[in-house]
Amino acid sequence: MPPLISQLELIMRQLLSEHATLLKAMALQEAALKSMNLDAIDRATRDVESVRNNIAQLETRRRQTTVQIQRQSRHGSTLTLLKLAELNPDRKLMLLQLRTELIAIINQVRDRARQLGKITAGVLGHLNAAVRIVADAASGPGTYDRPGVTQMSRRVGILNAVG
Repeated sequence: MPPLISQLELIMRQLLSEHATLLKAMALQEAALKSMNLDAIDRATRDVESVRNNIAQLETRRRQTTVQIQRQSRHGSTLTLLKLAELNPDRKLMLLQLRTELIAIINQVRDRARQLGKITAGVLGHLNAAVRIVADAASGPGTYDRPGVTQMSRRVGILNAVG
C-alpha cells in the first residue's frame, strides 16, 4: 500500500475521532445552555472551539495529502475520494467505508449545530428581555402605564445584551 494512501486513511480516522469528540462537546454545551450555568457554558464553548480547530487542521492535512497523491499519480483533474478509491483497488473498500462514516458523522454534527443555534437564540432572547427590564427599572419612575403594565423600551440588540 502506498504510504500516502495509508497516511490519508490515518487522517480520515483522526477526523472521525475528532467529529465524535465534537458531538460529545456539543452535547455538553447544550446541557450547559439549558441549565444556564455560565461557567459550564464558557467551558463547553472553549472545548467545542478547540475541537473545531483540530478538525480544521486535520482537514488541511487531508487536502495536502490528496494534492501530494494527485501529483504523485500525475492525475490531471482534482482527485476526489471516489477517484482515489478507483486508483487504489486494494484500499477501495476501506476508503469508501471511511468516507461513508465521515459523511454520516458530519451530518450529525450539522444537525446538532442547528439545534444548538435554536437553543442559543432562545437563551439570548431571554437575556435580552431581562436586560430591557433592568434598563427600564434603572431609568427611574414612569416605567408603568395607567393599568400597571410595564412599558418596555425598544429592543436591545444581541450584541448590546451580551457585551
